[in-house]
Amino acid sequence: MNTPERYQENDKYRFFFEKSADAMLVIEGYKFVDCNKAAVQMLQYDNKSEMININPAELSPEYQPDGKNSEVKAKEIMDIAYEKGSYLFEWIHKTKSGEEIPIEVSLTAISTENKKILHTVWRNISVRKNAEKERNKLKQKLYISQKMEAIGLMAGGVAHDLNNILSGIVTYPEVLMYNLPPDSSMHKSLKIIMESGERAAAIVADLLTVARGIAASKKTCELNKLIADHLTSPEQIYLKKQNPNVTLNINLTTEVLMINCSPIHINKSIMNLLVNAYDAVNSNGIIKITTTRKYLNNPVRSYDNIKKGYYAILTVEDDGIGISNEDIDRIFEPFYTKKILGRSGTGLGLSIVWNTVEDHNGYIDISTGQFGTTFNLYLPTADNPDINVTPGTVNANYAGNKERILIIDDELIQRDLLCSILSMLNYLPVAVSSGEEAIEYLKSNSAELIILDMILGKGLNGKETYERIIVFHPGQKAIIVSGYSNNSDVIETQSLGAGAFISKPYNIKTISKTIQEAL
Repeated sequence: MNTPERYQENDKYRFFFEKSADAMLVIEGYKFVDCNKAAVQMLQYDNKSEMININPAELSPEYQPDGKNSEVKAKEIMDIAYEKGSYLFEWIHKTKSGEEIPIEVSLTAISTENKKILHTVWRNISVRKNAEKERNKLKQKLYISQKMEAIGLMAGGVAHDLNNILSGIVTYPEVLMYNLPPDSSMHKSLKIIMESGERAAAIVADLLTVARGIAASKKTCELNKLIADHLTSPEQIYLKKQNPNVTLNINLTTEVLMINCSPIHINKSIMNLLVNAYDAVNSNGIIKITTTRKYLNNPVRSYDNIKKGYYAILTVEDDGIGISNEDIDRIFEPFYTKKILGRSGTGLGLSIVWNTVEDHNGYIDISTGQFGTTFNLYLPTADNPDINVTPGTVNANYAGNKERILIIDDELIQRDLLCSILSMLNYLPVAVSSGEEAIEYLKSNSAELIILDMILGKGLNGKETYERIIVFHPGQKAIIVSGYSNNSDVIETQSLGAGAFISKPYNIKTISKTIQEAL
């Protein structure tokens, strides 16, 4: 190639080098000796002279994402490129202002007699990395959602079976006490059995909350009052007594925070957050409870989309040990706990909080570090709160007047138990074990009320049974009794005309009061 042609080829290379949209740089030894305009713009320098004679590691944070020292790693990579002729890798570089950006780097060695020269092309891959993060975040959310759903299904099935068993343990002692003389020595033993069953039922209720399958009725309540009521509860008094060196600071807003909620689940969430905080401060620290009202129109951490509007915010903050990065993504999983087994509950506490907030269409924001943890619960405020609503009164005499009541339940123990209670309360019970039997009975008979289990084993379920009954008995009165049921099934059955929902196990007062209200 003659001299003019060689200069012509160099001019073409120079034009391509300067006009390339990708950042291009030339490294000689271990320093930059040339760069194009795109490289200057990418790293936000004023001109190329500022970048000349700089070691690439000087434009990098001290450590790369893999934990390796940038200066050491940069030299290793350049040596490999000199040896092999080329090298492709990803790197983190800093702009002049200190902003860190991910870059895909391609190194190509240029053969010379006496010099080590590398031609390098940089491409900003921030968009790709952000997309990968979003995909990974969505995958993680999907994984957690699927895992919670699977655990919920298992918990719901277990809870249903346990509640059927516990009904006998909780209610039969009450039936026996009802028929015993007031001075009978058996009262104390029966009461112990009944109270033990109720404690077991409370744990099962937690499982149902995790399963999110219990048809919890909601009503408009004032959040500050729910908190104040809990702070005077036996559970909170016990916690304070066990932790005399813990300071509890209460700062509730003066605004009225009306929310549409299940009071029992909000109360359990408050209790579990406080139990968690007391454990975190290890009997010596400060716990703060605050409430505020805020309008949300931007995403909350860990939630891509939110429903805009006003929210009541419950904040529980402690100055304890914080939550490790290893645990933060798993703290809401059922039975995931770092507490001492057998001394600190069932491992369902924060799962109940998470499921309750989800069921109330709210959000949870957590911040944690070496100096404590803060839980922020966002609960939608009621659109049209009726602060002056007062509950109606109910006649204290719950006995019946020989009304016929049809019991539909696939469990023999449940049918026998309910028949005993209804007979004792002066009703005329009739019991069947399936929806099909109930339909056949009601084709030629009538009942003032039906007591309907939602899950009936094989054949028709409770909702399907009621749908068929009201075809030939329009307006048939019914109440729903179940150890576990899908929210949508209960709500749809109630929309067809069925009345109240009672969860198993129940006591005599609850069932008798509900029957009287239905009749």
